Amino acid sequence: MAEGNLPTTGGELEEKNEFPATATEESQVTSSDAELDVYNDPLREIAKVCVEKGNKEYRQGEANNAINSYTEGLKVNCKDKRLNAKLYSNRATAHFRLANYVECLDDATVAVQLEPSLIKAIKKGARACAELCWYKEARSWLHMGLTIENNNESLLQLMRKSNAELRVKANTYASLGCTYYNVGQFNTAIVYLQQSMAEGNLPTTGGGELEEKNEFPATATEESQVTSSDAELDVYNDPLREIAKVCLEKGNKEYRQGEANKAINSYTEGLKVNCKDERLNAKLYSNRATAHFRLANYVECLDDATVAVQLEPTLIKAIKKGARACVELCWYKEARSWLHMGLTIENNNEHLLQLIRKSNAELKVEANTYASLGCTYHNVGQFNTAIVYFQQCLEISKELGDKAGEGRSYGSLGIAYHSLREFKTAIKNHQRRLEITKEIENNNKRLLQLLRKTNSELIVRANNSCHLSNNYQGLGKFKAAIKYHQRQLEIDKVVKDKNEEGRNYCNLGSTYQSLGQFKTAIHTINVIKKLRKKWQTRPERENVIAISALLIAV
Repeated sequence: MAEGNLPTTGGELEEKNEFPATATEESQVTSSDAELDVYNDPLREIAKVCVEKGNKEYRQGEANNAINSYTEGLKVNCKDKRLNAKLYSNRATAHFRLANYVECLDDATVAVQLEPSLIKAIKKGARACAELCWYKEARSWLHMGLTIENNNESLLQLMRKSNAELRVKANTYASLGCTYYNVGQFNTAIVYLQQSMAEGNLPTTGGGELEEKNEFPATATEESQVTSSDAELDVYNDPLREIAKVCLEKGNKEYRQGEANKAINSYTEGLKVNCKDERLNAKLYSNRATAHFRLANYVECLDDATVAVQLEPTLIKAIKKGARACVELCWYKEARSWLHMGLTIENNNEHLLQLIRKSNAELKVEANTYASLGCTYHNVGQFNTAIVYFQQCLEISKELGDKAGEGRSYGSLGIAYHSLREFKTAIKNHQRRLEITKEIENNNKRLLQLLRKTNSELIVRANNSCHLSNNYQGLGKFKAAIKYHQRQLEIDKVVKDKNEEGRNYCNLGSTYQSLGQFKTAIHTINVIKKLRKKWQTRPERENVIAISALLIAV
């Protein structure tokens, strides 16, 4: 763990041709220099000279000299907050170049306090945290940056790296916990398993990884899946409807231009109009949820998606956003509720299916961790705490429909209650486990019977294909024979009958040879050679060898 906490490269994520900000470079802060009363400050020009001097030294590879120049500029203490922010940001850049990551982070922090939208300072703060392996802190910086430039590839790349590293860290803590558990150091195991839970509660995506391609908010004219018409809702007579529509389209335009904050304001204005059209209001809430999601405001996104679905229960975009917000918040049970709601409307929606697979996988990891914690607390004699964790594991297993996991949880609860000498409760849990075990066994028997029946039917079909292919071959209709040989071969692969599969390849090779398609025939020989070792009896092997020799001779 200790040796793993170091950067993989010194400048692995360094942006190409990245230089510090200049004194004249435009900022994203909207207030003007006139408002800040900085032009009347005689010290401003001295600070500007220091910025440009430091920048020149940095470009020439003299990072230490650049740091000194930026420091001189800060000592001037001019009134221009923007200029001071750039001095701190540029000094952070120079510190980063020298691998002074703590000093870089300190300067980036001050720069952002002076000018909250200075993206270069935010990037440097995030990258310094990543180099220090402070990935949670890096994520905070990255969320700040993505609210300003939500499609910035450098920020998204860093977010993916931070999430991946945190996941590795969580897995390492889990492994350490299991190791300490196995050697009997249960208190230490508990510490690491709890750290694993804490580190593991983060999204695996980079923030926008599951974003659908070309996804935009709903338009005012977009068709809804609700069957009732606007006439029925008496909305066309509402004079406020047109105002709300204008706000919706304005917000959509701003969202497409990457101005998510402005889009939120426009959608909010549309909702304040309070028109009678519930569909239009649902779209306003849904689109505001989309904009909040883009800015990583997942709680606000979830709130808006909830209201949107209350107004229009089949608005699939709002349902997706609600589900994705829950996933990003690591609320996987809630995500599953949203996803089941969406799949009742679009049961083949690949995006929803992908999300439900992800939620199920994360819940299984969570259940396993709860089970490990329960066992560890049980071994140190904290039986009540163990029961709490076993019950959490049980709830997740029920949610997932994991009968085997449910049975194991009941068994663990039975053991814990027995340790507390609550024998009646222990018996109930053990009986429940026994019932589930029998249920699983019966299901397995039914599945095995069904599999045997299916295999028998497939074998009958394979035999019919075999007879047909032999008859067609006897008539000299080799193409038709090949068709039935191929059908038989497909069935042999399904039922995993290697002997029949081998015979069928032999027959195919012979038929292709009869057609004069020698290259294809030779290809079947190569397949036969690979399968030869898997055949069980000597006559079958000899038969293959004979046919192979015949084909080669031809």
